[in-house]
This record gives sequence, structure tokens and C-alpha cells, in this order.
Amino acid sequence: MENTYKLIWSKEALSNLKNLIDYLEDRWITKEIQKFSRLLDKKLQLIERNPLLFQASPNSNELRRCILSK
Repeated sequence: MENTYKLIWSKEALSNLKNLIDYLEDRWITKEIQKFSRLLDKKLQLIERNPLLFQASPNSNELRRCILSK
């Protein structure tokens, strides 16, 4: 069995994600949104497996940052 961690979303993070999705739905075609969704899911799975994989935030070592795409 693979070790995984549980992601815990803050209210602010969920609100930001919802706002981002609303923004993308207004400006992107369905195919682009689906591609973004797949990228996001893959990165979230990586974080669940290894939360220290990505670069520490310059503001806090307790936070990590991950870029999905350009």
C-alpha cells in the first residue's frame, strides 16, 4: 500500500479555486478546461504522495508552491 497524505483545503483556497474555475469557464473552451482539470488532479495526487516535492514558498517554509503550466 502506498503512503499518502490527506489534502485539507482551507475555505479561502476553495473559494479561490471556485473563482478560478468561474473565470476559466467564461474565457476558455471546454477542451482547455478539461486539460487544466487533468493537470490540477495530477499535481494534487503528487502532493498527496509527497508533500515536500515542490519548492518552499519564499514567505514560509511551511507552504509549498507548484506551477501547473505557463
